[in-house]
Amino acid sequence: MEGFVDKVILVTGANSGIGRATAVKLAKLGASVVCVGRRRERGEEVLTEVREHSSGRGHFIQCDISDVDAVDQLFAFISGEFGVLDGAFNNAGIEAPLALLPEISIETFDSVHSVNLRGTFLCMRHELAMMMDRGCGSVVNTSSEGGVRGIGSAAAYTASKHGVVGMTKAAALDMGIYGVRVNCICPGATDTEMMDKWTSGDPLARRALEDSSPLKRVGSPGEIADAVLWLLSSQSSFLTGQAISVDGGSTAGVQAGGIATEGSE
Repeated sequence: MEGFVDKVILVTGANSGIGRATAVKLAKLGASVVCVGRRRERGEEVLTEVREHSSGRGHFIQCDISDVDAVDQLFAFISGEFGVLDGAFNNAGIEAPLALLPEISIETFDSVHSVNLRGTFLCMRHELAMMMDRGCGSVVNTSSEGGVRGIGSAAAYTASKHGVVGMTKAAALDMGIYGVRVNCICPGATDTEMMDKWTSGDPLARRALEDSSPLKRVGSPGEIADAVLWLLSSQSSFLTGQAISVDGGSTAGVQAGGIATEGSE
């Protein structure tokens, strides 16, 4: 894939999983990657890998995207260091323990939304402002399979990811006239730390996730990253306001074997 040489791309949630895979792939394609995460030690590990492929053009910024001042400082750095922003992948997000809605605490609900929805909003405010001034740019947000359908025992997370889809579509309507595209990806079960937390390492829980996909497996971070790269690139130049499901087909519908047919007992 071409088109990233000398481009400045921001990746939040770059310390692991999909974010890390995307940052490294972007570096290999010649981009200057600004990696953002909350854990400095992990971030420095990612930065080392990014710089191996980008001739030293990578940067790591420790930042909690739910913190307004921290986000302001992040974009002050980008403006001062580069002066432009060509693309952004708003990937940072957190999960919550599975629980029935009446059992979800207000603190948990607020925590999930402060990162997944509010944090994405705080970053987009700066990203879109920078891109509007130049008349070009692409923003990709991470939603989830839970952004296009419900996930039982995950009401707070599901609500936050539905919000990301809605905000993406609204922003795309606003930004089209400025030549700026906004899309989001909706990954299904992917082999990441978040999936490990939700399954608690239980092989039966993992098997259930695998069986929910027509491909009968979970995705890899690199497979999701490839979709992100396409959305960031000029190859998707006529695509905006879309929520792209990258889920092995798990949201396509119900397979015939999973429903009762006429005359069955």
